[in-house]
Amino acid sequence: MSDSLHATRARGTFDIVSWDQTPLDPSGPVGGLQLARAEITRTFAGDFTGRSTAVLLMCQADDENAGYVASDHLTGTLDGRTGGFVVHHAGSIDGGTPRITLGSIVPGSGRGELTGIRGQFTLTRDDDGQHVYRVDYELPGAPESSGPSGSA
Repeated sequence: MSDSLHATRARGTFDIVSWDQTPLDPSGPVGGLQLARAEITRTFAGDFTGRSTAVLLMCQADDENAGYVASDHLTGTLDGRTGGFVVHHAGSIDGGTPRITLGSIVPGSGRGELTGIRGQFTLTRDDDGQHVYRVDYELPGAPESSGPSGSA
């Protein structure tokens, strides 16, 4: 295996399979803010196929404004390589509009054929409301372009 690193972009869609949310303060919202913890699972299709489990800490200010931070453990196949990695990410909803969620692959978290992976992770929705992801990553020995989506 080569020690060189090549930047690659992977894209696709995801679906939320489960969402289990509990308030952090059982007595209810504090000062109008609802703080909560959620455990979710997702399935992914596209250049990454697999699933993830995540823990989110969230703040809902009102019906149209919220934010979260998360740790997300993804397992599956990325451009033909099987393994897993962890992403830390954060996002917000501003005036009812979801903003792009940005995250980073946790250094050293890659396992299996994804050992050594590093890069950025983006979650958003397209114009039709479909959840989409993008992973811009580097991996030792990876080809210079990815699967069907290419590297641009």
